[in-house]
Amino acid sequence: MLQYAITLYFCKSYKTLNKKLYIYNYDVGASPKIENLEINKYKFLCETVKISLDEIYNFLCKLNIEKIYGYSFSKLCYHHYNYLNQVKDKDYKNILSDTFSKDFIEGYEAFKEISDYNGIEYKSLENLNEKLIPYFFSIIIFKKYTNIRIFGIKISLKNKRYYNKPIVISFNNLLKNIFSIKIDDKYFVLKIFFIRIAFKKKI
Repeated sequence: MLQYAITLYFCKSYKTLNKKLYIYNYDVGASPKIENLEINKYKFLCETVKISLDEIYNFLCKLNIEKIYGYSFSKLCYHHYNYLNQVKDKDYKNILSDTFSKDFIEGYEAFKEISDYNGIEYKSLENLNEKLIPYFFSIIIFKKYTNIRIFGIKISLKNKRYYNKPIVISFNNLLKNIFSIKIDDKYFVLKIFFIRIAFKKKI
């Protein structure tokens, strides 16, 4: 995981602070409303964010894992840039442009476009899946939750463990396991009361 590599970087590169942040930079990065920062503090924040990201990337390169974590690192970079980009004042915008290169900003725009598109597609698929879920009875175990639907009433229960693959229980699935026939190019598959019997077809 990328966060472990970043933690390792900070553990190996720890240095004492050479600026008294608690005196004149105490609110840098603390306020959710970045536009309230004074311009000198905003500049300091931009510079430290850029330096930190560059140092982390160089550390990943030393470990030869920059390609493995390429997407995750880009997401981390653009998340921080997006936070800094909330300002509207022209002087603040100029500081941001001077801190980050043109290639970086173009990469951010492309990444944001893809991310926004994927977000819309994900929401569309979620809505479609919700409509396709059986109305009368279904149990879906996926990720952190077990979702039970009985006659349109949905009940969500938190799981004790995390499930990467969804487990779906419905009347349709039960009927398939009680009796179903599947024929393909090589096999004739018969399922009776959860017992699967396969016959190889003669060619």
